[in-house]
Amino acid sequence: MESTELREFWTEEFAPKTMDDMVLTDELRSYFKNLVASKSKFNILLAGSPGIGKTTIAKLIAKELDASILFIPCGVEGTVATAQGKLKMFCESMSIEGKPKLVILDELDSASGTQDNSFQKTLRNIVSESPDTMFIGTCNYVEKVIDPIRSRLGVVNLSFTKKDLLVRIKHILDSKGIKYTKSSIVSFIETAIKNNYPDIRQIVSILQASCSSGELVVTEGANHSVNQSFLDDLMERTKTATNLLELREFYLQSKSNIDDIKAFAGLVFNEAISRGMVKRPDTVLKMSDIIYQMNVVIDPEIQFFALLTTLNKESKDAQDK
Repeated sequence: MESTELREFWTEEFAPKTMDDMVLTDELRSYFKNLVASKSKFNILLAGSPGIGKTTIAKLIAKELDASILFIPCGVEGTVATAQGKLKMFCESMSIEGKPKLVILDELDSASGTQDNSFQKTLRNIVSESPDTMFIGTCNYVEKVIDPIRSRLGVVNLSFTKKDLLVRIKHILDSKGIKYTKSSIVSFIETAIKNNYPDIRQIVSILQASCSSGELVVTEGANHSVNQSFLDDLMERTKTATNLLELREFYLQSKSNIDDIKAFAGLVFNEAISRGMVKRPDTVLKMSDIIYQMNVVIDPEIQFFALLTTLNKESKDAQDK
């Protein structure tokens, strides 16, 4: 595996390109495929937690239909002016080159539905009066979408199982050439789902962090011994050390607590992410490169201290702002 392997964000690299790439139950995947294949007009409201893939599915459907699209981010543009302006104009316009017309109402639940002149209440009439336009809405909280819109669009609740997630995780690991065992995958799935289900984006981000050494290393349930109090102390010292000499002395005095420095570097990476110590994407990528180099350098300890130095600099820069 070359050092460039971990330089891209996996959430982007493995963003679904087709419906087969989506983490969904078989029933839902078949439903969406049949919906597109039927060539008939439809309206749907995709409901589910943040990160589960609602907007991605809406865009995949639009791509499969080769539709003319109007995308409305309702959290920003969910106003009566938008509904009566560009939304109504799009619905009343002629289709370009005979393509189907599709409106994607992203985060529809963030647009007000409580006032008589609200976006949602204006929308219900437009949907009813636009038989040649399809509507796909997305929402995190379906109860915040008014009943007339729910009935006009039809609610589809997104979901997936551990098995569905496992298939996608294994595909990513195999594609990146990451070393893993059956038990490490199961441990990762259990840990990721425990704290992040069903946020696929977050799960894939954590997966990338857990593979920074070129091997899947899971903090919880891993098969190597970790002194948690030492790990906690090291993370705090790395965050607060005023100079590198102070940090270096603490590390040298305490490194006997580390059984496997390469695996431990992965744990430090994971801890830094979960504790919010890393804010900048370029720092994440730099840390990934440092950990990868531990597999090829003569002295991995030097690379490990470079990792701590990078975290210390990130903390100082954040404090200076």
